[in-house]
Amino acid sequence: MKKALLAILTLLLIGGTGYFVYSKVGNSKSTTTKIKEKEISKTETTENSKQVQKEKKKKESNNWNGEWTRVSVSDPGTLKISNFNGKTFDLALEVLSGANTGGIDGKATVTGKTAILVNDEFNCRLDLTLNKDSITVNETEGCYEIGGIGTHFGGEYKNQSAAAKTPKATLSSLSIIDANSDKDIQKLLGNDYDTLVENMQIIDSYELEDTLVFEGGVRGLYTFKEGIIVKDPFNHYYIGNIINDGEKVKFYTNDITYKNKLHPVVDEWRQDFADYPVEYIYKKMD
Repeated sequence: MKKALLAILTLLLIGGTGYFVYSKVGNSKSTTTKIKEKEISKTETTENSKQVQKEKKKKESNNWNGEWTRVSVSDPGTLKISNFNGKTFDLALEVLSGANTGGIDGKATVTGKTAILVNDEFNCRLDLTLNKDSITVNETEGCYEIGGIGTHFGGEYKNQSAAAKTPKATLSSLSIIDANSDKDIQKLLGNDYDTLVENMQIIDSYELEDTLVFEGGVRGLYTFKEGIIVKDPFNHYYIGNIINDGEKVKFYTNDITYKNKLHPVVDEWRQDFADYPVEYIYKKMD
């Protein structure tokens, strides 16, 4: 038959009766064509979606806009970038070094993942490189003249997510003392440990016979943010730490001999702020 539908008549003998079942089969070619069209359409949609996501990620990876942070205990910085149009962007960079500040702003020119900002007045040039989750900033010598003493613009500025994952600075990560001594000091100071780290920006280290001494302070904030670490050959520690910008000095030791009195080196260290009250903290350590 040359019709669109083919009727198939099947005669079934059920229990000797003359019942039969009639079934109708549609045009299989037409059905197959529709299925293939749907599959092609689905494939095209998937490919288009992948392409859109790929272009979106590429665009995001080349997007300079946002706030970027230089994570540092004593030398933090904030880089703000806006109005990126593929060729230029507006930049505002502010940094600290202790109590001293520095800042620069302007319009940077962009080439791919690199950018340049020039300040002719100070003969300063910033070279910026966009990374996956950070921006690396390099500076010329003239840039040091823009801010206060000790300030600088160079370094790695991280996005919010990467900055949040950055480990806290420690005395050993700052190369002030060795890792084992650092662990001892963390146990001895407990919750005051981070304050000591913050107070140790600029270090003066020396030896008195067999005793090691590390004096520290924050640029522009001496007598408000200072600390001292003294370690003798017997693994005894004598640590002075200014708390809350001059509220008091805490003295920590694991030497019972100095449970209620200052070690001579620490006492000499505190003479510039001798009016600060002293709190004594003794802790036995194995």
